[in-house]
Amino acid sequence: MAENTKNSFELLKEENENKFDNHKKKIKENIDGRRDIWSFFGEIIELYIPKIFGALLGGAMTGSSSDNKILDDDK
Repeated sequence: MAENTKNSFELLKEENENKFDNHKKKIKENIDGRRDIWSFFGEIIELYIPKIFGALLGGAMTGSSSDNKILDDDK
């Protein structure tokens, strides 16, 4: 088809494609960057949260030998 025989919808489609092709790369880079940030936070949480809870709960649950001796004396 020659340029003159295209209808207005085809011209509008081409105009929109040309306008938004430039934005596709920017959008993809933005999404990739955000995905990288969230995966980084996920790795931090996966590594450190269990250790923190283990330290807090592990120390409270095990108790020391002096705590056990006091409990044995109460019996």
